[in-house]
Amino acid sequence: MAEIPVERKTGFPWLLALLGLGLAALLAFWLLGDDDDAAGVATYDNDRTAVAGALDLDGLRVTELTGDMSFIARSPSGEEYFIVFDETPTPGTAKEGMLDINVGNIVDVEGTMRPRNFKLPATVKADIPAGRSSFLYATDIDKR
Repeated sequence: MAEIPVERKTGFPWLLALLGLGLAALLAFWLLGDDDDAAGVATYDNDRTAVAGALDLDGLRVTELTGDMSFIARSPSGEEYFIVFDETPTPGTAKEGMLDINVGNIVDVEGTMRPRNFKLPATVKADIPAGRSSFLYATDIDKR
């Protein structure tokens, strides 16, 4: 009988290469994707007041101080936001913490729209004004 030599092929499996390419594309999409959601992802009730969703707002002008941890600001396009934030009080100072907000300041705010009945953490000292059905609970405020 004749002997036929059989050799195992060595090389990179195409399926594995295709899977790696797909993972690289997903990683690139995640890292390089557009992260500017200034329009926000918010839902609105029938009077156009945002009640839920994440927002990233730039260039808000502070128009009124309503408490140690809350203020009202307007966007460049005219939308008004009641903003509540949390910060650790600094003992022995006139301001609550590291953030000193004044009327006329321009701020960039990231946060989540919350309905009026949202339970604020015990550390937040803010009252939601009558007539407001929602507020922006800020997770990051940058003062310009």
